[in-house]
Amino acid sequence: MKDFENRNGSWIAKDFIAGDNFTYGFNCIIEPDVIVGNNVKIGHNVILKSGTRILSDVEIADNSFTTGICIIGNHVKIRSGTCIAKSVIVNDWVFIGAGVMTSHTKNIYHGRPGMEQKQLITNIGYGAIIGSSSNLIAGISIAPGSIVGYNSNVVKDLY
Repeated sequence: MKDFENRNGSWIAKDFIAGDNFTYGFNCIIEPDVIVGNNVKIGHNVILKSGTRILSDVEIADNSFTTGICIIGNHVKIRSGTCIAKSVIVNDWVFIGAGVMTSHTKNIYHGRPGMEQKQLITNIGYGAIIGSSSNLIAGISIAPGSIVGYNSNVVKDLY
C-alpha cells in the first residue's frame, strides 16, 4: 500500500488532488488519479476508482462508489448506495437517488472470442432527476431536466 496513506480510517492515494473544503467519512478508498473540486463531501464507505473526476459543490452519500473513468458535474447530489460506472457523464445540477445502478457495457467481453470490445458513454443531462433504485443501461442519454421515476429500468434514450 505504498501509494496510499491511511487518513482517519480511510485509504487515500498519495497523488489524490482535492480542492478546498473537501471532506470524507470513515472507511473510504480513493484510488490514484482521482481529482475533486471545491466543496466536495463524500460519506462513509465511499470508493472512488482511478479516473474519477468530480467538479465542485458535490455530495456523495454513504456506501456509493465509482468504477473508473467518469465525470460528475457541479452541484450534483448522489444518495446512498449508488454506483456511477466508468464512461458515465453526470452533468451539472443532477440529483441521483439512493441505490441507482449505472453500467458501462452492454456486451460483456471477458475474453470471449468474437465479442466486439466497445466502450459506451452514458450521459445524464443537466438538471435531471434519477429516482432511487433505478438502473441505467450503458450508452443511453437522458435529456436535460428529465425525471426518471423510482425503480425504473432505463434501456433507451430519454428525449
